[in-house]
Amino acid sequence: RARAGSTRSPLWVGGGKSFGPRKRVIKKKINKKERKICTLLLFFFKFPFFKIISDSTINSFNFSEKGVTKLLLKKLAKTKIKTLIILNDYKKNLWKYIKNNKNIEILKPNYLNIKSLLAAKQIFLTKKSI
Repeated sequence: RARAGSTRSPLWVGGGKSFGPRKRVIKKKINKKERKICTLLLFFFKFPFFKIISDSTINSFNFSEKGVTKLLLKKLAKTKIKTLIILNDYKKNLWKYIKNNKNIEILKPNYLNIKSLLAAKQIFLTKKSI
């Protein structure tokens, strides 16, 4: 007679599933040249939504104070509109304050992607990030 093995075996009553769900990563590959052309086209079509802000505007906020996030949101964007902020350099505190807001995304220029550009209804740029 063969050995039973584990009680967790799919052969046993109350055991595991033979072919249960598997984790899989779904992603689409876009060629480098196509991605570059697509981002340039998106920049061209999204140009009316661009707003250029000075670096001093962002640096003027003291992130150790309370209520700075609300001030920043009032000054930069309407909270219900999907907003993309492209900054060359940003402080960790700024990123921490804004990452909780689903409608605002901060990116560095070299991390720009097609998905975030398509989703954004407002795009803020600093002069250094251009």
